[in-house]
Amino acid sequence: MTYVTSYSKRRVWLCVRAPGHLTACATHLVNSNPRVALAQCRYLLRTAIPAMRRRHALAATVVGGDFNLTEHGQASVHACVPSGYRRWSDGSAQHVLATGGFGAGPEDVIDMRGATDHPSLTAAPMPPGSTGQVRVWLVTSSTDIAGPRRKAAS
Repeated sequence: MTYVTSYSKRRVWLCVRAPGHLTACATHLVNSNPRVALAQCRYLLRTAIPAMRRRHALAATVVGGDFNLTEHGQASVHACVPSGYRRWSDGSAQHVLATGGFGAGPEDVIDMRGATDHPSLTAAPMPPGSTGQVRVWLVTSSTDIAGPRRKAAS
């Protein structure tokens, strides 16, 4: 799914299957409208991922990204995450979600010292039936490095 913001940024998600193991998804949902971010999150977690899991007979899925949904309030991450998901968070907009029997693993929030508009989040969900961990490291920023697109001079 793609959502174009006023700055022509494309907000998408991408999922990659590791057949026989898990599906890993990454996203950066819209930051300009909490209701749209909530709708994107709900669609991703309640429609797109379940359809993919059914189609490919997948049990384990990990999703990580900047959801631009807070811990509390009307547009909170709790309003979009279905039961059965385990969640790691930076306490703000970034979350790692895992389903399909993933166990708890460590998480850490890393100060990016001003390099982005929020800290980095690392999480290590424990895959079902495994003694190892899947390391998820998120470094996301809503800062547009190139700046907003400008019209060419006429």
